Amino acid sequence: MSSLRKRAWIEVFCLLVAFVYLLSCSILPIYDTRDFPQLTHVPWKAKNVIVVLGMRSQLRGNRVVLPDIAVPRVLETARLFRDCKKASATCLILASGGDPAHHGVAESDVIEGDLINLGVPKEDILTEEKSNTTYENAKFSKVILQREMPDLTVLVTSRPHLPRALGLFEWFGMHPLPAPADKGK
Repeated sequence: MSSLRKRAWIEVFCLLVAFVYLLSCSILPIYDTRDFPQLTHVPWKAKNVIVVLGMRSQLRGNRVVLPDIAVPRVLETARLFRDCKKASATCLILASGGDPAHHGVAESDVIEGDLINLGVPKEDILTEEKSNTTYENAKFSKVILQREMPDLTVLVTSRPHLPRALGLFEWFGMHPLPAPADKGK
């Protein structure tokens, strides 16, 4: 193989790796025209896990908090949890998110605290603290979901983020029920 041809293959490979990296880091959005309706009636099963994805945390004073646009994720998760409990089902929440902003606190821990403040018992909350991208949310959540073996998994995130998150969870062999955290278009 000529050196020019070898160099071209290396450049193509590098571009492909960069493209996949940008997709996984949420820098390059994937646009999807599907509209995900608000979940008003969930067919709860015997054992359910509601997965909520974090969003880059912020420092406010000396506290680490989620940005205001991520608050609906926590509120929708708490609403779904209460709905699941009313169905007399086993319900767990998996808060997924590491510390990509390097504040010293994982997003999942911030979400856990917010959920506890909303009345969700601490023992019903699992945390995944390693992920820094949506790709990693799916990858690391899979390990926990395999251990818990739920009959139904619900994925909560913001409506614009849902197509990419759902696609990545499906990439890892999971098929969660999509739950947009914010109101429709």
